[in-house]
This record gives sequence, C-alpha cells and structure tokens, in this order.
Amino acid sequence: MQHSAPPSPVLLTGMGGVLGEGLGACWPEETKSKMIIAGRRAPKSWMNTPFTSLDLSEGGRFAELLQRLQPKVLLYAAAESRISVCEESPKEAKQVNLLSLQECLPLLQEIGTRLVYISTDQVFDGTQPEILENDFPSPIHEYGRQKAEAEAHVLEASQVVVRIPLLLGPLVEKGREGADAWVLRATMNQTPLSLFTDEYRAAASARSLAPALLQILYGDGTGVYHLAGHRAWSRWEIAQKVCQHANVPWIHEPASLKDWTGTPRPPRLFLTCERAQAELGFHPPDLRQSLAALPQQPKD
Repeated sequence: MQHSAPPSPVLLTGMGGVLGEGLGACWPEETKSKMIIAGRRAPKSWMNTPFTSLDLSEGGRFAELLQRLQPKVLLYAAAESRISVCEESPKEAKQVNLLSLQECLPLLQEIGTRLVYISTDQVFDGTQPEILENDFPSPIHEYGRQKAEAEAHVLEASQVVVRIPLLLGPLVEKGREGADAWVLRATMNQTPLSLFTDEYRAAASARSLAPALLQILYGDGTGVYHLAGHRAWSRWEIAQKVCQHANVPWIHEPASLKDWTGTPRPPRLFLTCERAQAELGFHPPDLRQSLAALPQQPKD
C-alpha cells in the first residue's frame, strides 16, 4: 500500500462522538487543518479544522454538499449506533446508517472520491471465536443489519470498510461516551451496573486506533480492514480493569446474557486484524495500553 498525503479536500463526517474525539486528539494539527468537518456542529477537538453544516437525517443534503466540495477523500463515520434507537426508530436510523451513503455512492464514483466507511463488529452474531476480515456478516439486530447492508454497497463500489470494536474514550456529550466513561460515571454516582460476565468484546480506545486509521485514509487499499484490541474481555472484566486503572471502588454486579430479555446481543465479538498488521504495521493494543492512552476522567 502506498502512503502519501491525501489530495485536498478530505471530508470527514461523524466526528462528534468518541471516535471523532480520539482522532481529533491524535491526528496532527497540520493534517487536520487540510480537512473539512461536516456535521450538525463543530466538535471541540476539531476547533481548528474548517467546518460545514450537514444534517444527514435530511435526505438529499449530503449529495448537494459532495457536489459542491468535490472531495478527493471521504471518511464516513456518521452513524446512529445506539442499538435501542435503531430498534425503536429504524427508519430514522437507516437514513444516517445507510440511505445517505447509498444515495451518494454513484456521485462519489463520478467525482472520483475515495471512500472509507466506518463499520462495526456488530455486523456479526458473536458465535465465532474470532472474526476474520473476509468473514461474511451475520447481524442479529437492526443496527447490525443496517451497517451490514451499507458495507455491501461500499464493497461493491470497490471502496473501503473499516470495522471497529467497542470503543473506550471520554464523555464527549450526553449519550456519547466510551465504555470506560460509562462505567466510571456510574461508579462516581454510586449507581451499581449489572455487567455481563459472558459477553466479550475486543475493546480499544479510539486514540489507539487513530494512527492506523489515518494510514488507511491516506492509502490506496480497498476492501475490509479490522482495527480492534488484541483480545476479547468480558464486559465484567473490562469494567474491572477500568476501575482498577482509575483507582475507584468496585460497586458493580455480575449478570449473564442468559437472563437478558432485550434486543439480542452478540456474545463474543473479537475482530482479528491480520491485514492491518501486515500492511500498516498495526499492533492491536491491549486493554491497559488503551486505558493509558486516555485522558484522566473527571469526577462528577
């Protein structure tokens, strides 16, 4: 894979959440200044990056923006990733997760835009010990189905899909926080959580994935990449490591997926990262490395 600075402009969507905070904190300011952020409001960690207003819930707006900017590279990280919201409001979620992208793919082809689409481990059912880049998606809930369908369109267009895991990162705003920040906030508020001992995730901090994602954005590869932690931990174990790292008391309770009656949850999602390791020199971070890369969490 060739690695050189991407042609300008580089357009980024979905930078207002945990992933965007991690990228904004780690990518060089010189690089960020040559990009454009599109979203509902300018993210705090991207304040020195040009910004343009975009609401992907409104059909047709994205195509107009792409036609005007003619970007050479597009990072599509915008998503409605809250599984409960996707179940309760599938039509609205689908507009962001799939339809806005699907509507614009012919235009991206026409203007020669390289597309990097951020997907998720949630496109799998969690029955495999590990998930390879060429494994076929097997979603079990609405969010996973929408993302899997979007992946199919992106790959058919010979573009790039990057699957990422459960993310660690600070509270960005209400409803947007990493798995670690969620646990710490509950701990500080003396609110015990019921945490699954049999639901496994290869969690990683967004900051630990940022350098490899920048390489993918700059590169010329197509197809699927995985960026994730080096092993799968249970949600119970992840929370324990988080509290130990933050030196806060343990107040939480064990739970089992066997007793879960809500939207189906994949029991084990471990994305292997062989391609990123071979092509990018990516080293999947262990949980301690990911936690060490994060800023100290403020207390409520």
